[in-house]
Amino acid sequence: MLRGLLIAFVVSSGAQAASANGAFPDAVQVLLAGDDVVLATNFGLVLSENGTWRWTCEHDTSLGGFLYQRLAPPSPRVMALSNSGLVYSDDIGCTWVATDQPRSVFPYDFFPDPGDPRRVLVLATLPTDGGTRTSALFESNDGGLTLGRILYQPDAGRVLASVEVARSDPRLIYLTVAPNGPREGPQVARSADGGTTWEVRDPGAGAGADLRIAAVDPGDPDTLYFRRITLGTEDLAISRDRGASIANSLVAPGRLSAFLRMDDGTLMIAAIESTTGHLYRSTDDGRTFAELPRPIRVRGFAERNGKVFAAADNLRDGFALAVSGDNGASWQAVMRFSDITGIRSCGTLATLCQAMCQSQVNNLIFPGRVCRAGPGGGGTSMPAKSSGCRAGSDGGSGPWPLALLLMGLLLRRR
Repeated sequence: MLRGLLIAFVVSSGAQAASANGAFPDAVQVLLAGDDVVLATNFGLVLSENGTWRWTCEHDTSLGGFLYQRLAPPSPRVMALSNSGLVYSDDIGCTWVATDQPRSVFPYDFFPDPGDPRRVLVLATLPTDGGTRTSALFESNDGGLTLGRILYQPDAGRVLASVEVARSDPRLIYLTVAPNGPREGPQVARSADGGTTWEVRDPGAGAGADLRIAAVDPGDPDTLYFRRITLGTEDLAISRDRGASIANSLVAPGRLSAFLRMDDGTLMIAAIESTTGHLYRSTDDGRTFAELPRPIRVRGFAERNGKVFAAADNLRDGFALAVSGDNGASWQAVMRFSDITGIRSCGTLATLCQAMCQSQVNNLIFPGRVCRAGPGGGGTSMPAKSSGCRAGSDGGSGPWPLALLLMGLLLRRR
């Protein structure tokens, strides 16, 4: 399961897709499944194919994707949030299709069940009879094709902030609920029966704090790791009693940017302070942390066979993707943006990506040969399945003013 082990914080406008959403090109997430290594960036997906790195651009201006996540095996599906709502791709970004969702419903977070490729939990806002909006937890049982039924709605004035399913017990669902005003604290909602009944607790995070789930411990579903945000500080907090209480574990400078619980139980935390990276490691279940030397600026972690992959700062670290075989003590470059050899030869990407590609060449991100590579230039050819991520959508704009506000308030990366 990747998303439960990953925090990466990204804001994407989508309207400036040709120039990395108006931001400097950057890596944001690592997606692993089988032998695939996919690097999600703020200008599309980069995939390793036959020993070469190829680029899949954000080829529909309504996409502007962020929060990319892969569904559980054996599904090939990648899902993402976009300016068209929740979208999915079964060919690693060659084509995107919008989830069938009512125009008035706006998804702002989702969590794929790590053991069931058909099940996706989605947080979204929807209108109330009084003309305001509220948030709700939806359960999709068709791999994200539709939102499905509502499992939970918070009390009036509160907003659902994060959701996760326990890997060891898929009927165990955790939610965090944002406070209703600066004098109240966040809540933790827990269901042990797949969402039929809920228990809501105040874990004592503090008035006005923002509490987000970083992960549910895969071996102990009673242990939760949280990113707690208060005025001017962020810290990792741990609950060992199903969210009834939390205790500070690590206060890092700047903002927490990535979290990983490795298969051997090692915890790794990354933080970014201005342009400085910090890395911390715990081998005693988060009771103590040691800061690692020579840190990189990590945007997201993933693990495979004891090796830790990290999305890094291509400009300052000198690479966009790195790997560590010693639990973060040292890092080796896997891919730099300059290693990208061409546009993936699937569908009509060679044509659709040209303008965006040239802008990256002008920004000295890509070498010029990337844009010259067209169909037949290598890679795996996949048939186009739709005209882009607008397929399956009703074409309406939806409640996007509120959407942008919620992105700013609620968006987080795991």
